[in-house]
Amino acid sequence: MALRASELIRWSAVVAAFVTSGAEPETMQRAKFLAPVAFRHDTLSAVTPADYERLAERLEWVQRANASFRWTGSWLTVFVAADPKGAFTMTADQHAELEDTMDCVHQVGRDVHVLESPDYIDLDLWIEVCLRGGFYAGQVEAAVLAALTGRGGFFAPDNFTFGTPLRRSSLEAAIQRIPGVRAVENIDLRAREKTGRRKFSEGLFELGSGQILRVVNDPRWPERGTVVVRVREVV
Repeated sequence: MALRASELIRWSAVVAAFVTSGAEPETMQRAKFLAPVAFRHDTLSAVTPADYERLAERLEWVQRANASFRWTGSWLTVFVAADPKGAFTMTADQHAELEDTMDCVHQVGRDVHVLESPDYIDLDLWIEVCLRGGFYAGQVEAAVLAALTGRGGFFAPDNFTFGTPLRRSSLEAAIQRIPGVRAVENIDLRAREKTGRRKFSEGLFELGSGQILRVVNDPRWPERGTVVVRVREVV
């Protein structure tokens, strides 16, 4: 037999009068704490460029990520680039993993495109140093090249990421620390396909937020930046 609302209220009041040792209603905070672990994990969602960058940077091999929105004719496309740790290029497996991650937040009416590599600014440098007495020019030249572009050197992949500028003072300090270098006399630079050769006279060589500086100095890939060192002996 169905009870009217007024009867239900009276019935609840009668039952409540005989209930003892009851518990207070569970708080929302307590409910969230006791919920299954999966529901407490971060959900995969991305709306702004920063969201896509944060999602990409969860991958263990990503040092930094950069995302930008561009209108590609009929719809908005999200372009995502990753700066891998300890390298200038992603492996095929890493690229596939990043694509799979971005597909998890693919929205209707908006494409997501993972770039093969970041927008690298490849720099050519011409450096003149003055030789300190008691050292050989060839040894100092080799030491300068090793300090700048050798393993773990000044231009190592992890030392520059998206938007990191080249500071002239830091570059000079790295050269000046090398035994046999008396002074750094001049530095010229050229951004390949961007600028001509010129004197590096300003304090900073600045890059855009989606660009990364690259100086590999490998004869197999001269287009990825080079360093020429000239050692002048004091007469």
